[in-house]
Amino acid sequence: MSVGRHVMSVTVRDRPGVLVRIAGLFARRGFNIESLSVAQSEEPGISRTTFVVAGEGSTLEQVQKQLQKL
Repeated sequence: MSVGRHVMSVTVRDRPGVLVRIAGLFARRGFNIESLSVAQSEEPGISRTTFVVAGEGSTLEQVQKQLQKL
């Protein structure tokens, strides 16, 4: 199985602990976060988080579904 780089961008509530939960999700699925950027969005209380992760593409869809649940 090949390991590739993937860019994911999610909008999240700007609350303590959200980033830890997201990072933990990637770690449990075996993704290494190579790059991380967090910025406030135009909507108050919402942040945009962009990740570059390395891992198997076959599990990326599962990660996306779990991120939506968070």
